Amino acid sequence: MWVTGKSFFGFLQRRRRNEIPSITTKRIFDQYQQTKGIDLWSCHYEIMKEDLEKLKEMNIKIRREIRQRMGQCLNDLSFQDLQSLESDMESAWRVIHDRANRVLTNQIETSKKKVRNVEQINRKLKMELIRMEL
Repeated sequence: MWVTGKSFFGFLQRRRRNEIPSITTKRIFDQYQQTKGIDLWSCHYEIMKEDLEKLKEMNIKIRREIRQRMGQCLNDLSFQDLQSLESDMESAWRVIHDRANRVLTNQIETSKKKVRNVEQINRKLKMELIRMEL
């Protein structure tokens, strides 16, 4: 009896699955934890939990700063805090102003280059036209 390629390989795969027990990484870790009597993930979980709390605190602080910059929640601030906020706002305005000026300057320079290029093309075309008329 001849065995076709498909059925033969299917037979080998079924046989391998039955002979070799499937071992997953999770199963290895679980067996290790049971054997040693320790929890591998508790330390990692605690570190992640602490990181989450720090990120939540940072998020709250940033949201409060955003509200203050938008003009909200200013009643709770001291005079020094208000001066600091004013200084921060002025420096942020300077950065934005400088960036806008840089962008506008670049656009103006680009436009000037384009105008010079078009003027040069215009001069060349006029010269060619004059030569053709002669």
